Parts: sequence; C-alpha cells; structure tokens
Amino acid sequence: MFGTVLNYISLRLLGIHFDDQRIQNAYSFIQREGGAMYAPSWAKFWLCVLGVMPWEGINSLFPELWLLPEWLPVHPSRYWCHCRMVYVPMSYVYAEKIVGETSSLIKELQNELYVDNYENIDFTKHRNTISSLDLYAPQTTLLKILNFFTNAYENLYNRQLRNKASEFLINYIEAEDEQTNYIDIGPVNKFINMLSIWHSKGRQSKQFELHLNRVNDYLWLSEDGMKVQGYNGS
Repeated sequence: MFGTVLNYISLRLLGIHFDDQRIQNAYSFIQREGGAMYAPSWAKFWLCVLGVMPWEGINSLFPELWLLPEWLPVHPSRYWCHCRMVYVPMSYVYAEKIVGETSSLIKELQNELYVDNYENIDFTKHRNTISSLDLYAPQTTLLKILNFFTNAYENLYNRQLRNKASEFLINYIEAEDEQTNYIDIGPVNKFINMLSIWHSKGRQSKQFELHLNRVNDYLWLSEDGMKVQGYNGS
C-alpha cells in the first residue's frame, strides 16, 4: 500500500488522467485493500502534507521530545543517524501542521483514495490501521501506550513549548543543510528538509534555492525511467 498509494498520487499530480489504465490498476488495488487509510504511517505523513488526509489521521510525532535532556535514553540524538535525520524535519512539519492548498485535483484524490466518503471518515480511528501487506512488525503494547499519551497531549499541548520545539528543529535542519551543502544525509530527509525550509524561509529564499540546486544530484535516468538514488556518491 505504501508504494502504490504514493505512486498513484504522484501520477495524478503529474497530470495522468483517472481513466489511464495504470491509474485504474492502482485504483482497483487501493480500493480492494480498504483505501489509503491502510497505508503505513510514513505514507500517511505525506497524505497529510498534501491535504488528502487530516493531520489527526496519524499518531503524534511529539516534537517536544527534542527538548528533553539529551542524557535520556529515549532522546532522538541517540537514534541511528538516518532515523534521526528523517525524524528532525518530520517533527517540524508535524509541529507546524504544514499542508498544501486545496485544489480540484486534491478534492478528486480525497474521493479516489478512500472506500468511504472522505467527509464521513473518522481518521482518528485509523491512526494504527495498516494493511497486512505492509505490516512487517506489529505494534508493541508499549508503542500503543506511548501513542495513546502523545496523541492525548496533542489536544492540550502548550503553544509556547511547541514553538520552542519548532525553533530548535528548524535550526537543526539549517545546520544539516549547511554542513552537507544542501545534499543532506539522503534523499528522504533532503526533500522533507526542503519542505521545512520552504515553509520557514519562503519560496524565494536563498536557502530554498540552494536546496533546488542540489536536487539533480540524486536523480539519474536509467533504461526504465527516472530514479532517485539513496545516496549521493558510491
């Protein structure tokens, strides 16, 4: 579901019509598997950014976790580098609840991606919903308990504390960008970093322009189409 849902959306955003056979094949699969709410959390993150799922549809990313003392075992600074550097911009995007503008295409996607009417879906009930095809490791009881408390926190979080977390995160993102000359550790965090900079600094900012200049470093054309490599270099 992860790949199918995101590829479906990408094709539609690129102008492929709903009647195209490739779209129809993916659409049938998504509908048969229960709709995009059965995509894993990483896909749901992008659905929220695009505006085809409300932010209430995913478990809290708890941006304030970054403000805890670094000596704590659960502090994100102790995470594996790739996990950490993806969690940084994802936390910022979640903290700011960044979402694209609604358009006619977005409304069409809201209808195409789900089995039920979009307006009638209670997305909060589907935060943990995932297709068996994507369920490599079931959620542990501990994770479910933590999600319960962090989701509850979202209903009463302190705005000043959230702003402090956002400030910490965007500074972290800018430092990563500058130290890697805007290549970042990999394409996954690079594109979320770009989104964060676009939101924080603006489309016309120097930082966003520097990000755009390095996008092609990750793209390469193979015999079967354009691809994005996992690293810059060998």
